[in-house]
Amino acid sequence: MNERKFLDDIQDLVYAIQDAPSLQALLLATSQKLIPIAEQLKIGRVFFHYTTPTSGYAPEGDEAHQELFLSDKGYCKDVVRDLSFCTKDGGQVRFEVYPIRENWDRQTETDIQYVFSLLFLIYGRGRMSELLDFYMVTDQLTYVNNSVGLAQQVGRLVATGVSYQYTGLFINMKNFRYVNQVAGTNGADGFLKEFTRRVEQQLEDTETLARLGGDNFIVLLKDINTGRFLNFMENLEIMLKVNGEEKSIKVNTRIGIYSLKSGDTMAELMTNTNAALQIAKQSGQGDWVRFHPSMIKKINHDKDVVQSFPKALLAREFQVYYQPKIDMHTGVMVGSEALARWIRDGKMIPPMEFVPSLEEDGSICQLDFYILEQVCRALRRWIDAGMDPVPVSVNFSRMHFHNRNIGYDILDVLERFEIEPKYIQVEMTEMYGYENYNSMLKFISLMTESGIKVSVDDFGTGYSSLSLISNLHADTIKIDKSFLDKMLQGGQKDYLLVKNIVGMIKDMELNSVAEGVETKEQMEFLKEVGCSVGQGYLFDKPLPVEEYENRQKNPNYYKAVLM
Repeated sequence: MNERKFLDDIQDLVYAIQDAPSLQALLLATSQKLIPIAEQLKIGRVFFHYTTPTSGYAPEGDEAHQELFLSDKGYCKDVVRDLSFCTKDGGQVRFEVYPIRENWDRQTETDIQYVFSLLFLIYGRGRMSELLDFYMVTDQLTYVNNSVGLAQQVGRLVATGVSYQYTGLFINMKNFRYVNQVAGTNGADGFLKEFTRRVEQQLEDTETLARLGGDNFIVLLKDINTGRFLNFMENLEIMLKVNGEEKSIKVNTRIGIYSLKSGDTMAELMTNTNAALQIAKQSGQGDWVRFHPSMIKKINHDKDVVQSFPKALLAREFQVYYQPKIDMHTGVMVGSEALARWIRDGKMIPPMEFVPSLEEDGSICQLDFYILEQVCRALRRWIDAGMDPVPVSVNFSRMHFHNRNIGYDILDVLERFEIEPKYIQVEMTEMYGYENYNSMLKFISLMTESGIKVSVDDFGTGYSSLSLISNLHADTIKIDKSFLDKMLQGGQKDYLLVKNIVGMIKDMELNSVAEGVETKEQMEFLKEVGCSVGQGYLFDKPLPVEEYENRQKNPNYYKAVLM
């Protein structure tokens, strides 16, 4: 055998196959370059076997069987050299090598072992390259596309000039935290896998599902299929095993929708679907919102608010305004609500321009405790001056219920300022989401045991069930002002609704406070149906601390409103 030619032929083989883009391309190149090597080694036939176990890359496993070389001189069927190699993932690469007429000598045996060991190493490298390519574009839990895979698909649509025919949907699950709580991590992972499986069944070949992490997904659909897909999402339920029992869970989502324009890239898809999703989360316009260019301005505004907040808090740009609560039978102030106002450069920024932004970011928690501290500081000053101030309600965002120590943190503030619990009332939005139900129960129980009353705000806006309200054991229910607004427009049904709500609250032995009282007609009606305490512009607007202090010093101030 010509050793120099043998080494050159092996080098040609290596160069030909080392960058093959796929297993099939690799096998084709091997067949071509193996011919001169096989002839020198007197090989009559080479047959290739390849198997892999099941995995995310190959859900049903994979296998390949192919003849790589057959000599025109024939081969000895009775003699075979079986060269088997195991892969790290539990698969196997096997070469069946037959001589032309007789057994090989020892040196040829060694050379054959070397050649096919080298082939195995290169095949392994090719396999690893395929796996890296796969996992680079694939979510590791669900085995759908990740953001890289999504970007590649968008790029293909742009390159073929059809991207304008597609719509992107940014999907966020509203109740996934609940799934985590009731099913644990493994159950929640199974929930996500089943969700992706069900969604993929709805997609055509050029449509794409991608998981961005957590419970966030992007679906890229043909425009004509968007309505059908949204209808599917509206009715999607997934079976989940909870405490050993199968339970059907409705998939509740928020979705930001954007129809791509010609030339749009991954950047436009992500920016615009995410903008629409954020509006869906904040605005109350509905859980599914289509993108509008004005939303980008809103997103940029939110970023500015969040970025400005820490310095504004340090500079004490946030001030507490107090809106009195009045006993509508006696005209006596019986409490007040502390409201955050942002004064910047001498101008007041309306709450709706910063509260939703801070709520979404989570910074609202810092603001709530800042307001609580300012209220306690004012209460301490009034008490030390010999006043007996009325209780002040302080709002606490739903975001606090991610903190298991929220109740103890509130008590620590009161202790630091030496404020008795009777002077503070915690006011919380009527429904924080079912997933926080147990946290709410524990929190309200701790507040009640500590002597702090709890008020449920905005009752009647459609988020609470009556059973939830009764089980929470709050002290006061605040009736949302939207009912009174409708009453101003002459809605007879709303009169009856408010009457029944007040009666229900009274039957549950809870106190009621009506928000947004603006006319004497509303006040008289509320008194008639049994609601004694009102809050609104009929009595007073939110007041800066000095004006509010003067109101407390004049017990007869609001009696004139009753006349």
